Formats: sequence, structure tokens, C-alpha cells
Amino acid sequence: EQKQDDFEPGEKHLKTVRRRIYDAVNVLVALEYIEKDSNKMLTWIGPREAPAQPKGKGMGKTAPTPKGTQGEAGPTSVVMPRRSAQEDRTSAAIDAKRAERLQLKTQIERLKLGLVAKREQLQVKQVREAQRQGIP
Repeated sequence: EQKQDDFEPGEKHLKTVRRRIYDAVNVLVALEYIEKDSNKMLTWIGPREAPAQPKGKGMGKTAPTPKGTQGEAGPTSVVMPRRSAQEDRTSAAIDAKRAERLQLKTQIERLKLGLVAKREQLQVKQVREAQRQGIP
């Protein structure tokens, strides 16, 4: 049998992938391979040299580090995108709909206030007409 979890819907799958990426970034930060300068900026530092082990301890010889791999070009900065282009378009569409709804609500409120003002004007006019005609 094939599990249902193997093929997740698009949005849920993207959230899962994003969560895994952030988990991996946090692990790299904890290992001091990268530094977080801000929410968007990551700086690659690379692995630190392992402390020298006293002879006789450990599993045996360690593999030499290839020359030129550590600090050759210095730290590398990478800007991590927060959202995909599709998410940006979706978010922009949602924001546009919200703005339109807010605009419509504002317009409805103005129309309601105008209606209340017209009703009050009509009542005042009716009272004045009644007073002119001598109706109490």
C-alpha cells in the first residue's frame, strides 16, 4: 500500500519543505557553519578546524583537510527568499481582495451615514412644516 503522506497537496507540501529548510538552517547555525545576520541574510563561515586529538585516543587517523577549502574566498553571503513567486502572486491577490473588501465596507459605511443624515434632515423638515401649519 502507498501512504497518503507521500503525495501531499501543494500548499501543505511547501510548508513542510520550508519547515525542513529552516530546521536545516538552524542546525547549520548551531554547528557554526553559517551565521544569521538578520532574518533574510545568512553568511557562510564553513567548518571550523577540529581540535587536535591527543595521540592514542580516537578511532585512528583522520583524513587531511583539502588545501584551499577553508577561508579561501572569505565568508559568502546569501539572501534566502522568504516566499516563492507563486506565493507572492497568491499573497498579492489576497491582499488586493482584502483591500477591495475594506474599500467596499468603507463605502457602505459612508452611504449608511449619508442615509442617516438624510433621514434626520427629512425629520427636521417635517417638524418645521408641521410647526408652520400649526400642528403640535
